[in-house]
Amino acid sequence: MSKKPLEVRESSDGTREASGQRARREERSLAQQGTAELRRSLEVDSTPRRALVARILEELEATGERGLPGGMTPEALVRADRLR
Repeated sequence: MSKKPLEVRESSDGTREASGQRARREERSLAQQGTAELRRSLEVDSTPRRALVARILEELEATGERGLPGGMTPEALVRADRLR
């Protein structure tokens, strides 16, 4: 999927200024900030890692489990991850 530039043609000065301030604070271009705000408003998150974390949190809440999977120690979990 190719990324296409975001172009905002008509917006109020207040909206443009607020977006510009947020973009500077987040060290983004105005187009990047517009895309980020659009994603947030639509609750779209294409980041696979965030989606994975969200799914894991949902599973934990559903099952009530706490701790690491399979009773693994943190060290064993890191070792297993390194071997992937």
